[in-house]
Amino acid sequence: MTVKKIVRPNPRKVGRPVTVAAERSVTVRLPHSLFDEIDAWAAANKASKSEAFRALLERGLAAPARKPRGMTYADALLPAPRKPKAGK
Repeated sequence: MTVKKIVRPNPRKVGRPVTVAAERSVTVRLPHSLFDEIDAWAAANKASKSEAFRALLERGLAAPARKPRGMTYADALLPAPRKPKAGK
């Protein structure tokens, strides 16, 4: 009688391999109008969409803070601030 040896395949890693360890992949949901504006900016500046996202994000972070004129898209997603109760 022969003893059967169980052969297990090498476990494979699932997904795309990391190309640069210092970079992270981020998923963002955007309204169609904003995505179209970013796409147009990328075409006008001969950049890929990824490059356009990075460049516009860096510009936005480098810009000085200013008082918002009205409600932004991000403000609409945030809960309204709580008002303090009277007497406390």
